[in-house]
Amino acid sequence: MAGHLCLPVQGQEADLFSEVVSLLEKSGIAFDGNRARRAAAIALVQSADPLGDLLTETQAQRLKEHHAGRIYDSGIHLIITNGLHHIHRMDPGTPAPRAGAHLGDVILAVDGKQFSSNRFSEAVELLRSKAERTLELALQSAEGEIRELTLTLRAGQLNTVEIAEALPEEIGYIKINGLYKNGAVGLVKQFRNWEQQGKVGLILDLRNAGGRNLTAVKTIAEQFAPSSSPLFTVQYAPLNRLEKFETGETAPITLPVMVLVNRRTSGASELLAAALKGSGLGTMVVGETTEGDFALRKFIKLPGGDYLYLATHQVVMSDGTTYDGSRGIQPDVEVADVNIKVAPIAPIPSFNNRETGDEDRIGERIKERVAHDAIMQRAFDVLLGLKALNIRAFGKTP
Repeated sequence: MAGHLCLPVQGQEADLFSEVVSLLEKSGIAFDGNRARRAAAIALVQSADPLGDLLTETQAQRLKEHHAGRIYDSGIHLIITNGLHHIHRMDPGTPAPRAGAHLGDVILAVDGKQFSSNRFSEAVELLRSKAERTLELALQSAEGEIRELTLTLRAGQLNTVEIAEALPEEIGYIKINGLYKNGAVGLVKQFRNWEQQGKVGLILDLRNAGGRNLTAVKTIAEQFAPSSSPLFTVQYAPLNRLEKFETGETAPITLPVMVLVNRRTSGASELLAAALKGSGLGTMVVGETTEGDFALRKFIKLPGGDYLYLATHQVVMSDGTTYDGSRGIQPDVEVADVNIKVAPIAPIPSFNNRETGDEDRIGERIKERVAHDAIMQRAFDVLLGLKALNIRAFGKTP
């Protein structure tokens, strides 16, 4: 039973809270006063900012580490063949080999839950964690032997780029984990290399990506926008301090770009998608409405030790669109992020030798991943259509 409760608001809201407390007490219904006060404070924050929160010091520190790309990781990298997730590579020093994992093993389950039904991006996330923990893996070897092992995740730093590879039909594909420190330069270099190689289009996969590096947003976005043009402006509360981000004198990349997003695209990655949508030449955003974060929120420490996580500024894109954290990006082409069931189309790969020379096998493997992924498939089809029409980024024939 709670004693006297004070709600940090006035007027009708406080009266309503007091009435509910009084009714519970008169009815003899027990409740936790501390929990009620915290819930009321969280509701107050979220009435001002739907994605805001009230965090303990531990929760705030964990979220800061997540924003910076510091996670606990298995070090396992996957490929999909015939709908099954195979271990394709393991980072040096990873605990996975010591725990008994082998190249080519199929991951059947994680913590007792079936693994093969997950999309590639989901599968990658299930092998990571924001906190130290262990995973129970069920594996199947190439010979069909099924075994279980316990894997303790290791602390590590995510790279900006998770995958960079050439898809069939001369299309370049990059999947990023998030925009972190010093991660944009290599990404831009890869884009420029593909442009020089004569690729017909690019796919930038920002699904589940985050980060907080606004400089990286500028570095990447300016590659696809006219030189000396605005990208976005950050307006800080009370909106009397501005930070403008503009392109330099860089010649824009003249390739069509498909930007893939989903409901977990957030932070700097979400801002990058918005910048490309607002000012990019020949860019199209494909997927689901994004989270609505845009790296707008700050950690504000309260006297009692807790933190408010609250949007303190807004961004205005070059096309005039304003994002204040209340909504995400509406894609140009809406596609649900679902896994498509298709018949097996690829041979089981051999993991005894590196496959760099076996381009046919690699091509089939990549085609299958596209086939299973609804958003990727739509982006791939659009680029194939532009290729067939001989259209590049500026809507002109080369």
